[in-house]
Amino acid sequence: MKQQILLAATLTLALSSISFAHSGGHGAAEEPHYAPGDERGPLMEEVGKVSELTDVSELEVRDGLAWLPGAKEPYSGWIIRKGSDHPKRTVLVKFKNGAPTDCRELTKHYKLLSLIEVMTDNQKPETTVGHFLERLIGDNVMWRPIGIQHGRTISWSPSGQRALECNMLKGSWHGPYTFWSGDQVRDQGQYVMGNKDGVNVSFYNNGRKRSEELWDNGKPVTVHVWKIDGEKCPETKLNAGTGKHVWYHYNRGERWQEVSYVDGLKHGAETMYRNGGNELWMVEPWVKGQRKGTRIFYEFDGSRMETTIGGELDGMRVIYNKDGSIRNKFATLADYQQRLTEETEKKYGK
Repeated sequence: MKQQILLAATLTLALSSISFAHSGGHGAAEEPHYAPGDERGPLMEEVGKVSELTDVSELEVRDGLAWLPGAKEPYSGWIIRKGSDHPKRTVLVKFKNGAPTDCRELTKHYKLLSLIEVMTDNQKPETTVGHFLERLIGDNVMWRPIGIQHGRTISWSPSGQRALECNMLKGSWHGPYTFWSGDQVRDQGQYVMGNKDGVNVSFYNNGRKRSEELWDNGKPVTVHVWKIDGEKCPETKLNAGTGKHVWYHYNRGERWQEVSYVDGLKHGAETMYRNGGNELWMVEPWVKGQRKGTRIFYEFDGSRMETTIGGELDGMRVIYNKDGSIRNKFATLADYQQRLTEETEKKYGK
């Protein structure tokens, strides 16, 4: 349980730019209503009344498949895993002959947020179905078990606009993908078994091209970047996998991130900025594609956290006050995780 809460807190911090999480309880939430033309409506019509669905806790695993107690056939139909407060969330899962085929995540008002088609082809059902249910019943925010995601993935914004569409192959992104920001395409390209490959492009919210990148099996080959006013970035010079890549914010156009590559691998300091690109947010050390050195996170109050990656002091974390004095020091990663778990449980409950 503690590990699950810790992972939820860590992922919420690290992946906030593309998080699917929501907060708030369900209580007596009403059945959802969709406007004419909203593509989520027909998808939810198949489910029926959410309030009448079988709860995931009622299923059991026999012969590697999901069953209702006393049933003569493996379970087929929809089930629900109700969410309440963070880090829980509401999820619907469709089973066919005892195996999951479709997952849908809902907002606190039962509005459809995401759809993932799943299957267990070429995998061992006796391990995947049991693991799937175990993760689903638990409070782990990353409820989608690795290795079972397979097929089309779609997510919507709470307002009903499509936000992401991609394809999964045995747990990895594979094939074309598109991110949207409102009606505007934000990122578009393709993956091959989890690695960017081929031409990938991104756009600012004003519609102008932001970047055009050529990737080869997860390694950048060439990168071209433009500022939000259309001017080509003079600092981004990356050819044959070596050079510097500067990113600018999708909406505000300010300096956001920069990283250097050598032979397609991150090498040197990866830096992220905030406050108009004038204030450091994070510095991440890289050596030939591996994190190694001292990672620094800068807080808004002027304090910072330094984390040692690699070597004899791997995992050591030191939190400094604005004046440079030490506020807290954690000798190991486990020490830090324990403290974070305690703080998270105190805030959200066990």
